[in-house]
Amino acid sequence: MQVLVGLTEVVVDNGLVTSRSPKDLRAFNKKMIEEITEGVHVPAPAH
Repeated sequence: MQVLVGLTEVVVDNGLVTSRSPKDLRAFNKKMIEEITEGVHVPAPAH
């Protein structure tokens, strides 16, 4: 997955949610709720 750093409030990688800064807390929390609702993520195969 390629993401342009700084242009996306929240990035999700195999269930790991990250954000740019505390300013993105609302978007981060929304995405965390979505990810928790989805349940367990199956790890992606190694490259």
